[in-house]
Amino acid sequence: MFEDVFRLGAEPTYASLGGAPRHQFKEHMRAFTHQVILWIGIGIAVIASFGPVTSRAQTTAPVQFEVRTLDGRVIRSQNLRGKVVVVNFWATWCSPCRAEIPDLSMLQRKYDRHLQVIGISEDTIPVASVRRFAQAFKVAYPMAMATPPLHRVFGEIEGLPMTVVINREGRIVERLVGQLDLRSFEPTIRALAGIED
Repeated sequence: MFEDVFRLGAEPTYASLGGAPRHQFKEHMRAFTHQVILWIGIGIAVIASFGPVTSRAQTTAPVQFEVRTLDGRVIRSQNLRGKVVVVNFWATWCSPCRAEIPDLSMLQRKYDRHLQVIGISEDTIPVASVRRFAQAFKVAYPMAMATPPLHRVFGEIEGLPMTVVINREGRIVERLVGQLDLRSFEPTIRALAGIED
């Protein structure tokens, strides 16, 4: 049966081994790969439709961090005690990130005395480009570029946007991956800030 295949000097082929010819095999693998990618995409879309993934990882000690904003100011976490702090990791190329900027700006304006939102850009483009983007989007809160020290403080960036919520005592109380849902996020901010209805 295999004499033609294993003849001295003969090279086995898919067809001679009872399989599909090489070009058919490649077509089948290409179609299979496309299906896998499609199902992964559908899975991600379904997960995203449920809103951000929340992790209630409360720290026992206040977090310490420092950022230099796009306009050169320095913000230190110890100066924010008494306010709820929302640290939002984002990028200019990220559609959900851009979509939640108006909501975060609205929250900053509405609860300015109780809340400090800080945007941390994960972009690799020049700072001037991120600054122009922030101006074009009329961002109402300070923005800074991501740095290794910030990543050490806040841990792995599991996806964009990623939002870290810090309570008035400076402790991390929530990590949310995905676009924020204002209807559930605003009550969270009000509760943490001690704002009664």
